[in-house]
Amino acid sequence: MDATAEADRALVGRWADSLRRIVPTSRDVCVPDVVGVRCADVTSDGRQDEDGAPLLLDVGCGPGHWTAWLDARLADGCERSAGAADHRAGPAEAPAGRVDHPASAVADVPLLRTGEPERQGSPRIHVVGIDPAPAFLALARSRFPSTAFRLGRAEELGESDASVQGILAWYSLIHTAPEALPAALTEFARVLVPGGSLLMGFFEGPRCEPFDHAVTTAWFWPVGELSTVVAEAGFVVEEPHTRHDAGARPHGALLARRR
Repeated sequence: MDATAEADRALVGRWADSLRRIVPTSRDVCVPDVVGVRCADVTSDGRQDEDGAPLLLDVGCGPGHWTAWLDARLADGCERSAGAADHRAGPAEAPAGRVDHPASAVADVPLLRTGEPERQGSPRIHVVGIDPAPAFLALARSRFPSTAFRLGRAEELGESDASVQGILAWYSLIHTAPEALPAALTEFARVLVPGGSLLMGFFEGPRCEPFDHAVTTAWFWPVGELSTVVAEAGFVVEEPHTRHDAGARPHGALLARRR
């Protein structure tokens, strides 16, 4: 596993584990305004059921690698024996017309116990992958049939107000033009509970500017400038991250909390 893959997996895994630790120990307790617990379950297409479990959305999930990885990790305290592939690399079976998807970079590898016991009686966090491309959803469902996926866009998530505990947007907004980004972030803020968590991955640069990318135009963002846009949408940015790996575009990540 290269350093990029290890670092990505470590950050996303730590973020996911932080969501699991704040889930109440009893399924009879649901305090969404305090700990961000969704008082509804989800079905295989990501919609509500009735047995009470918090919800995490992987927005722009592509062929579902990160979604399935998070679903397995949060199901029972397991983690994978190897980590995410390079977030710039696409899946081996990308649908025609889309040659890569930065949000889809996790290897299909076995699970190993972490040694961290699951909290007694705590509900499973349901993970749902959302993507606007039917071809990616078909691939995701075929490869990960036990994980929930459904059609949707970052600007229109199809969830109720204050109903989601966490959102992963790992390189899924890199093609969103700066003037359109606030709409997606405002939608994230709408569906997240107060105190809910957002983790974003993006290409970091000294200026907000476009560049040619494999799929379509993508954007570099300075950490400070993107943090301001995120804050204006209703978040408190808690952890900015940057990393420059040899031979790769500079990486940025923001961990933010819904106000």
